Amino acid sequence: MKFYLPFLVVLFLFSCKKSRYDKYAVGSDKRMTITTHDVTIEGINEEDWLKVDEVEIDLDNDNLIDINFRSERDSVDSGTGFEFWNVILEVPNPFVEILEIKNSGDEYYLETPYYQNWEGSFPRRERRLITGCQDEDYTFIGAGANNPMTFMEGEEFNPNELVWGENSLGYLELASSGHEFMECEFNETFDSLTCDITILEPTCYPIPTGEKTYLLFRKYEDENCYSIGWIEVLLTDQNKLEIKRSAISNKQLEF
Repeated sequence: MKFYLPFLVVLFLFSCKKSRYDKYAVGSDKRMTITTHDVTIEGINEEDWLKVDEVEIDLDNDNLIDINFRSERDSVDSGTGFEFWNVILEVPNPFVEILEIKNSGDEYYLETPYYQNWEGSFPRRERRLITGCQDEDYTFIGAGANNPMTFMEGEEFNPNELVWGENSLGYLELASSGHEFMECEFNETFDSLTCDITILEPTCYPIPTGEKTYLLFRKYEDENCYSIGWIEVLLTDQNKLEIKRSAISNKQLEF
């Protein structure tokens, strides 16, 4: 028996179990290891092209990149004076999942009838081609990037009650301005225009602006065990994102 005792002790210490704790709290270091990041990204207009700013994050200090935050802004005038920006969260590590809002990235489409408008001295026919969130007049066309589920500081969660998605696209959209551009053609006699205005509506469920927000993640340790944690971020000035801290559970949990 003495021969097996050290092995049994090691097995006990490193095996995962069903959580004895019904609840954890985001922002709390209780039963968590905290990592401070304090990094800010912001895609800023630069000579009229798409500007990207991004940062890679290691959530458990194993020297492997788990997630990548990305901020974009495009100042190119698309004919409507509409500037595009967005903030996304890429998940290159296949063993990491971000808690998401199910079906939040589903895309719906609406094509309006043409209506008469004027452009200078030219009569103009216009219609709008809109892709956006669900509406009773829209038609479902496919699944896009989902939005993450968000929590406020101190909010509690039970790991055993969370419902995780598939995140099949490998990234989530945190916030977006949407996008809009216009294409016009003259008629054969060059005395009137026909225009299509294509509209991509803003993110359906963006993360809050101007207040600390928490995203939940889990990381597979093996086929039976996972660690759970949170990421603290702050979104301001449309696409300026501060990644403040992250936390991961001290003990692994059993699926």
